[in-house]
Amino acid sequence: MNAKLERACEEWAEEGQYGTIEERVARSKRWLAYYDMMAKRQDDTWSDEGIQSKIAEYLAGKGYISEQLSALDIGAGCGGFTLSLAQRSAWVRALDMSAQSLLVIRRRAQKAGIGNILCAQEAWERFGDEQSYGFVFSAMCPAICNYDELRRMEKLSRGYCGLVTVARGSYDLHRRELMRRLDVRPAGGMATEAQRYFDILTLMGRKPEIATYIFHEEYDRDPEEFCQTNEVYLSLFDMDPVRASEGIRAYREEVVEDGVIHDVSHLNLALITWKAANKNYHHKC
Repeated sequence: MNAKLERACEEWAEEGQYGTIEERVARSKRWLAYYDMMAKRQDDTWSDEGIQSKIAEYLAGKGYISEQLSALDIGAGCGGFTLSLAQRSAWVRALDMSAQSLLVIRRRAQKAGIGNILCAQEAWERFGDEQSYGFVFSAMCPAICNYDELRRMEKLSRGYCGLVTVARGSYDLHRRELMRRLDVRPAGGMATEAQRYFDILTLMGRKPEIATYIFHEEYDRDPEEFCQTNEVYLSLFDMDPVRASEGIRAYREEVVEDGVIHDVSHLNLALITWKAANKNYHHKC
């Protein structure tokens, strides 16, 4: 590892505060309550459209995925990308810690008539699959948080790797304001921003390509659902639950209108792809 890359990796670690493998796995387990709650609210309906479809179409157009290639989706969640990848791949392995999220994927796949998805309930840090895939992918997953995890992705790929993550300017309107008012500052372990990935991969000698997408959604929320969701979310940052609940419910009274809360999600997304290099790699973790 050259000096510039080493320093960039140190800055990444300082900025992200991801910690050791054991600390990261423990943090992921804490997040399961939130992910399981969100998964239980999902229905079985899925259609191959929206931002995930656009990204999958881009990947297919580049030849990174095809009906002759398998794919691995790390941190698959409820399968927004998994299902779109599966429509354009030989088969896809969906990897996630949340049993509820994987159950949503199975139900959606069955309803959509998609039979080429294999689910694996496992933390990425503990994933010991020895086989390789035509394309290794992850979207908005904090587990891909250092040089070693990028190299692990490459080790599993026979061709290309891809990451979808946020760029600057992304926000959820009310969550951003709530966290500002309650002075909630994540201590670490959040998703890596696109520029950091791009810089590290460039210093690794890859030639990463970036495609950008904007996701903007405005929608009405049930006030009680809004409170419950944010209470669980803020509990992940070691905030006093009584103070959090009081602050959230006071804020709800300010923003509720005609019985609903109008919310906005704006994501500046970046898809970063690069050709994997596996030569002489030995996993250090």
